Amino acid sequence: MGEDVKKYIQEGIYFSNDIMDVIEDVSHKYQKHISVSMEIGHFDDINKYMMKLSKALIRYNKQYTELIKDYREERVSENEKKGLETITEE
Repeated sequence: MGEDVKKYIQEGIYFSNDIMDVIEDVSHKYQKHISVSMEIGHFDDINKYMMKLSKALIRYNKQYTELIKDYREERVSENEKKGLETITEE
């Protein structure tokens, strides 16, 4: 994999992290409103979809985190191949 692939993978991680941060920031900003809305039952649908979105973002992030691990392992493997090969004598 090239550097373009690495950048694409990293952007997937940054993207999901940024969206999660925005959700957290907005939730903190409107914490009192959300709390009252939950008490009177006006937040049920939004809460359900926010939970689904959060779970999807976590899965998305995990996919890209695994890809970056694979990318790093592949790079290590390629670097090992650049060394001299040894042939055992029989």
